[in-house]
Amino acid sequence: FTSAHAFGASWGPSSADFLAHLGLDFNTAKAYTAYGTISADFAEAKTGTAGSWSSIGMYGWMHSPCIEWYINEDSFGGLGGKTSITATIDGATYYLSSTTTTGTGGANACEAGHSGGWTQIHSTRATARQCGTVTVSDHFAAWAAQGWSLGTLSSVHINVEVGGGSGTIDFPVANVTTTSK
Repeated sequence: FTSAHAFGASWGPSSADFLAHLGLDFNTAKAYTAYGTISADFAEAKTGTAGSWSSIGMYGWMHSPCIEWYINEDSFGGLGGKTSITATIDGATYYLSSTTTTGTGGANACEAGHSGGWTQIHSTRATARQCGTVTVSDHFAAWAAQGWSLGTLSSVHINVEVGGGSGTIDFPVANVTTTSK
C-alpha cells in the first residue's frame, strides 16, 4: 500500500504477539543518512487491552549488523524502559537502550544468511503521546552518538505491537517520509 497514509487494526484474546504497521521498506544497502531527514506524522486512538506489554510508535530493521529498532511513543499500560541514557529529540526526553537477543525468532527480518541473535535498540518517550511528528533520523543519530553500530536501513514503519489482550487501534494519520529523492 505505497500510497496509504492511515490504517487500523484489531486483535483478540488468542493473540500472543500481534504486530501491525505501515511505512517504508528500502531495497538498497544504504545508511540512514542517505535518505536525508526521515520523519513520521501520526495520530492514534486505542481501545481495549494489550496483554502483558505493548508498544505504539515507530519500528524497523537495519542490516549488517542486524538491528531491530523501536521508537516508543505510547502504549496500553504505561511507558517503561527508563534508563540512564537520555536524548532530547523533537522537544521531548527519550530514554535510550541497546540489548542483544539470544534467540532466532526475528532473524527472518535480518539480512540473507544471518543466524543467531540480533541487537534491539529502543528510544522510549518519557511522556506518552497519541499524535505528533517523530524525526526518526534524529533518533538514529542519537544512537550513533552512543557509539552503537548502525547498519544499512531496511525499514521504517508506524507500528503497534501487543502481547495479548483484546483491542483496537486506529491511525487516521500514518505518514512516513524522507527528504531524499
